[in-house]
Amino acid sequence: MKASSLALSLLVAAASSLAAQRADSSSAVATVAQLYRDFAWEAVVEEPEWRGHDLLDQPRAILLRYFDEHLTDLLLADRACEKRAHEHCGLGFLPIWASQDPAAAELKVLPTQDSSVVVVTFRYPSNGDSVKLTYQLFHTRSGWRIHNISQGSRWSLLTLLSGKG
Repeated sequence: MKASSLALSLLVAAASSLAAQRADSSSAVATVAQLYRDFAWEAVVEEPEWRGHDLLDQPRAILLRYFDEHLTDLLLADRACEKRAHEHCGLGFLPIWASQDPAAAELKVLPTQDSSVVVVTFRYPSNGDSVKLTYQLFHTRSGWRIHNISQGSRWSLLTLLSGKG
């Protein structure tokens, strides 16, 4: 009897652990963390240059893994504008790095009191300046997706891409 109780307890504990891992992997924090895992090479690999593969050059299907439909549409419209104009339109930098030159040290992806808001902090290795980005996410049928990125009152990705910035 004790052996079956122990086995049942272990099974319940394993199931609870698995459920917690599933919940964590579908959280807003997990979505932002995956974005940085998938594109950290932008801040780390200097040579060879891997043009056309950075985050903002990705096809719509890839962008939709991280961003909601509205922000994806705005990112693609900005890319099309840049091709037509041969210059920057609404966005002249890489928003996940808050810079034209991707670089980061001590990067942290942190939850907040609001489950739809994630904070990313890091330092620029070149000068030690601290950066804090706030991600606003929405829960969609496909999971958590980024709706906006902002750096305090400096800039908001939605505002820049909507032509209101």
